[in-house]
Amino acid sequence: MLLLGKSDPMCVVHVRTLDLPELSEQRTEKIENEPNPVFRRTFRMTYRFEEQQLLTFKIYDVDSEDSDLEDHKLLGFADCHLGQLVFRGEVGSTVTSRGIT
Repeated sequence: MLLLGKSDPMCVVHVRTLDLPELSEQRTEKIENEPNPVFRRTFRMTYRFEEQQLLTFKIYDVDSEDSDLEDHKLLGFADCHLGQLVFRGEVGSTVTSRGIT
């Protein structure tokens, strides 16, 4: 991730299906002063073969201890389907301020 200056990034993962606009939201730890974070927290999710489960990864610069995401700067995001992760083991992408590249 290319950033100007130092940030205190945190990743927020949203899980959605076609039936439900948002099933859950999970967050990683905040990493202080790191322009290229490697998050340690892992997430457990139930994979449903018959449903398309869309994952959205949003990276925020944490500016305060407030848990409200509107109080933090959105740095970028990326989307993928949970099935891609299950079958490929990984999805390579770069998170940018305009989304996935």
